Amino acid sequence: MCIFGPFVSTYSFHLTEFLHSCQGLLSITKRDFWQLFRAAWDSTLTKTTILKAFEATGLAPFNLERILTWFQARQDEHPSSSSSSSSVLSASDWRKIETLLWEVVEDIYDSKAVKLSHTIHTIAAQKIILKHEVKQLCEALHNEKKCYKRGKALLLELPEDYNSGAIFWSPSKVQKAHDRQIEKDAEEKAVQLQKDEDSKWREELKLQKAALLEERRCERAAAKIEQAQACEQKALQAQELWKA
Repeated sequence: MCIFGPFVSTYSFHLTEFLHSCQGLLSITKRDFWQLFRAAWDSTLTKTTILKAFEATGLAPFNLERILTWFQARQDEHPSSSSSSSSVLSASDWRKIETLLWEVVEDIYDSKAVKLSHTIHTIAAQKIILKHEVKQLCEALHNEKKCYKRGKALLLELPEDYNSGAIFWSPSKVQKAHDRQIEKDAEEKAVQLQKDEDSKWREELKLQKAALLEERRCERAAAKIEQAQACEQKALQAQELWKA
C-alpha cells in the first residue's frame, strides 16, 4: 500500500481532472488512458518513493517498531487561512466581502443590508460557477481538437504466417516502415503537385480560349460595323446619282 496507494490516488486525481476538464462530454479512449496512467506512474513510482516505501514498512533500514507507529494517534494539522492584502476582492473571497459589509453596516437586522448580503453571495456564486464552466469547456474543446490529431499507422509488413496474434517489431523493421512512409508521403506530395500543375494549366488554357473567343467576337462586331458603313456609303452614292 505504500506504493500502490499513492499511485491509485494520483491516477484518480488525474482521472477526475480529465473528467472535469471535458465536462463529461468526451469518453476516455486508449490514448487518454495511457496518458493518465503514465502521468500517475511517473509521479509516484520514483526511486525516492520506492525507498520511502521500504523505510515505511521497516524493511530497509530494518525497524521492527515502524509498523507499530501506524497505530498511534496522529494530530490533525489545519492550515491557517491567509488574509488577502489586495484592495479588490475576488468572487471566491465572498466571506471576506460579507465580513466587510457587516463591518460597515451599523444595523445588521436592516432588511436592505440583509438583501444586499444575499445579493453579494448570489452574484459571487454565479460568477464562480460560470468561470469554472468556461474554463472546463475551453479544456474540453482543446481535448476534442487533440482527438482529431491522429498519427499515421506505420506501413509494417505482416509475416505470411500471421494469425492475428501479438507481434514484436525490431527497431530495424520500424525504421524501414518509417522510410516507406516517408517515400509514400513524398509520392503523394508529387502527385498532388502534378495535379495542381495540371489544374493550373487547364485554367490558363481556359483563359486563353476565352480571350480568343472575345477577340473573334470583337472582329465580327467590327466587320459588321464596316459592312454597315459600306452599305450606307453605297446608298448615298446611289442617291446622288439618281439626283444627278
